[in-house]
Amino acid sequence: MLPAASDQSPLRHLFRDHSRAVYDLLEVRELLEGQSAFYAALRLTPADRYRISKAYEAMDHSTSGEIDVNIEAKLDHNFHQAISEATHNPFLAYTLRSLSQLLLDSVITSVNNLYHRPEQRMMLSAQHHSIFVAIMDQKPDEARAAAVLHIQEIRKSLQAIEMENQRLERAGKWELIREKQ
Repeated sequence: MLPAASDQSPLRHLFRDHSRAVYDLLEVRELLEGQSAFYAALRLTPADRYRISKAYEAMDHSTSGEIDVNIEAKLDHNFHQAISEATHNPFLAYTLRSLSQLLLDSVITSVNNLYHRPEQRMMLSAQHHSIFVAIMDQKPDEARAAAVLHIQEIRKSLQAIEMENQRLERAGKWELIREKQ
């Protein structure tokens, strides 16, 4: 039995203490969430359709107003969790559930860094829509591709922000050096 990643988990400490660990976790999300979307589309039941639709609608409606990072992240996480449960693979669903807090942490990181940027927020919303439609239309390959693209785009966006911040930090240090001369 896999233990849940509690606050005392070594993995949670790694995630919190090493900012680049988010990229390792995104690799795991890409693999697991891509396969989850594939199997959810393949095995979708009316009950799954209802749960995924409700989770998607809640998340989609929240993106039009003020940003509360924790609420937005929880709604996003719930959408992906509903998809994992629709796989009807208890091992896959349990693995994702056991990583639930870590996955939520990574979603919080994404929401915190990307939702404040309108173009990023729209991109993520469009990607969630693509995942949702592919699953509802029961197109497993498209669902997997949409989920994988979603995680890859999050990674690229976070890396671009990180590079921008590093550039700004270097530019600020350069200004300080120039002022002292």
